[in-house]
Amino acid sequence: MQVNRIYVYGIEPYGLHSIAINRKNRDKIAPPVIGQTDSFTFTGLEKYEKSLVKAIRTNFKTEEGVNNAFSNLFKEIADTHFIYKSSEFEELKGMFQNSGFRSILNSLWSAYPPQKLLKMIQKAENGNLILASHKDKPILELYNLGRHGFFNALTDSKNAPREVGLRFSNPKQSISADINFEKDGGLHLSITDRHKNITMGFHKETGNIKYETSQYGESKPETTYYKKDGSESFWKNWLYGGTAVPVW
Repeated sequence: MQVNRIYVYGIEPYGLHSIAINRKNRDKIAPPVIGQTDSFTFTGLEKYEKSLVKAIRTNFKTEEGVNNAFSNLFKEIADTHFIYKSSEFEELKGMFQNSGFRSILNSLWSAYPPQKLLKMIQKAENGNLILASHKDKPILELYNLGRHGFFNALTDSKNAPREVGLRFSNPKQSISADINFEKDGGLHLSITDRHKNITMGFHKETGNIKYETSQYGESKPETTYYKKDGSESFWKNWLYGGTAVPVW
C-alpha cells in the first residue's frame, strides 16, 4: 500500500523560484478544449504541427531524447517558408547551426549570456518575445521569469542563473511545450496537451529523468521520482510521491 506524504497542496516540485518577482508576466496558456481532435490543414505547417504533437506525446526518459526532439522542431521552423521568423530568431538560428539547440538553452540560463541574447532576454521582461509566428499567432516564443530563486528574483542577483526558455506551440490547438534549465542546470520540460499537463526534470549529472508530475483536468497532480540511473526511487516515492493531499 502506498503511503502518500501530507503537505500543503500547491507547492511545485520545481521549487520556490517559480514565485519570481516578475510572475505577473508569466503567460497563461489557453485553457484546453476537451474532446478536440488533431487536425492538420494544408497551410504549410503540417510537418511542424505533426512534429510538435509527436514531441509532446513522447514518453521522454533522457535529456538526449528531449534535445533531439526539440532540435528537430527548431529546424522545422527554420526550414518552413510559411512561418514568419523575427530577426531574433535568425540570431538563434546562427547559434543553433554552430553549437546546437542545447547551447541556446544553456546561454539563456546563464547569469552572463552573450550580449545579443541578453537584449532578447531583456525584451521578454514585460511579456514573451515572439520569435516565429504564422498568421499572427506565435509558434515559438522566448519567455523570461527572472532569476532562479525567490530572493535572487527579488534582488535581481547578477550571479544567479535565469529562468528563461523557449515555448513551442501549435497556433490551432491548445498544446505547447516550455523548455529551459532548472536552477542547478538540469533540463526542465513543461507540456500542455489540452486537458493534460506534464512537468519533468532531468538529472544534470546523468541526463536521466529526475521527476515527472502529471495532472489531468482538475484532478490533483501526481509525482514520480527517479534515481540518477533512471530507475524509480522507491523510498522517495514512498515518502513524497503520488498525489498531493491538501491540508486546510
